[in-house]
Amino acid sequence: MKRNLKKILLFGLPLVLLLVYLAFAFFRIGQEEKVFKANGIVVEMTNPQFKFVNKKEILKIAEKQLGNTKDVKLDSINKNSLESAINKNPFVEDAQVFRSSDNACRIEITQRSPVLRVWTDTASYYLDKDGYKMPTGTKYAALVHMYRGNISESFAQKELLQFQAYLDDHSFWSEMIDYIMVNSKEELTLYLRAKSGKIHLGKPDNVAEKLEKLLLFINKVGKFNGLETYETIDLRYDNQVVVKKKEANATR
Repeated sequence: MKRNLKKILLFGLPLVLLLVYLAFAFFRIGQEEKVFKANGIVVEMTNPQFKFVNKKEILKIAEKQLGNTKDVKLDSINKNSLESAINKNPFVEDAQVFRSSDNACRIEITQRSPVLRVWTDTASYYLDKDGYKMPTGTKYAALVHMYRGNISESFAQKELLQFQAYLDDHSFWSEMIDYIMVNSKEELTLYLRAKSGKIHLGKPDNVAEKLEKLLLFINKVGKFNGLETYETIDLRYDNQVVVKKKEANATR
């Protein structure tokens, strides 16, 4: 009996001690996870080609929300609140806050991507693909087509966005056009890049048909004379292209 008891103590006690140790270790790990301090704040830009907002500006927002970011506890970070604060920046499309593998608080920023710029007598702003207005006048200027003239916000967010989407899908026209003027009738005049001529498109409807008509003109007529010889090319009339040549003594 005593011999059996000794065997139980000999083999069982180490097993009990091991189980106690493992339980204590898991408890300690769990506690450390709860109070683990962030190794700083890491900000990553998913589209760094845009320079509307920088990492320092995002860090300032984080510091305002979290206080001293060096001593912040990871479990004390209100992820939704921090993301909401960052998303209030008009140049931020999306902010994601999460814990990285190196135990840092990681903030992933996607900046808004402007597709066009509107410039009127009373306003200047960018529009992204969803029609969201972005302010201008910052230290960074996006290389997008500019629309100038008498432009209502609703016209810009619908018709001009649709027209710009067509240009973005057809690089030939996008690269040819410098900027676009809009008159009070909401008709578009396209000013050519590196050319002094202009193209009267009219209303931004049936765009594919109008530009196909222009392409036929360029291929059949324009290539002989050069587009620079024309002062205006008018696409507003059905089944025809109306042109006006520059005067012989006109200067560029």
